[in-house]
Amino acid sequence: MAGYYKDRMVHELRRKADSRLRPVTDDGYRWANTANAFTARFASSPGEGFLSFGVQGREFRLTSVGSRAVEGRVAGSAVDYAGAYPGADLHYAVISTGVKELIRLADASAPTSYEFRLEGPATGPPASVEARPEGSYAVSVPPLDGPAFVLEAPTVTEAAGPGELSPPDPGANPRLTVEPDGRDFVLRVSVDPGWLRAPGRQFPVEIDPTLTIQPDVEDATFVTAPNYVPGTWERLYIGGSSDT
Repeated sequence: MAGYYKDRMVHELRRKADSRLRPVTDDGYRWANTANAFTARFASSPGEGFLSFGVQGREFRLTSVGSRAVEGRVAGSAVDYAGAYPGADLHYAVISTGVKELIRLADASAPTSYEFRLEGPATGPPASVEARPEGSYAVSVPPLDGPAFVLEAPTVTEAAGPGELSPPDPGANPRLTVEPDGRDFVLRVSVDPGWLRAPGRQFPVEIDPTLTIQPDVEDATFVTAPNYVPGTWERLYIGGSSDT
């Protein structure tokens, strides 16, 4: 019986958090994630509002500025827009905690800077953005408690062999800047041109500015001790002793 309930629980978790993209016909969007705490919809090609995601009833739309209208291809939970820019592809994968974005550069001739426009909710209080020390940006929307999502600090990796990538290289000096523009935001992702065009660079190079839609909301401290006394504190005690 224990195995039965465990299997049922795993099935329910998978059912409620299914990141696979399915075909839809919804306000010009072609694919949407199956089930999750957030919705993500993709248009058939990049451009104006090609990615829409909803967080607790608030909708945001992402536009890729200057991209080509190439046809997207879906496999599982990922969509590829090959050739969205000269020498660069856009790749998106819906995961349980958000949308993983990759800008895949084919060679040293690819652009080193990419601009996106993030449209905030059309009604209600406007969204606000807060820069974090490590290079990420937290986006908040009143009256939601905490950030609605986080624009993670980008990382850059280069190829290490067939189907392999090296660890992120801070020498690439990846940067993300976010500037408010009315109710919207202008996002710019860049990599150091000298690093990209250095002799011996292995391609493809991938810039990863992941979007975390379900960030951590609380941290916990765990203390190891022989005895515990029940109480309502800010700390959650986990463990056991000979009598507890």
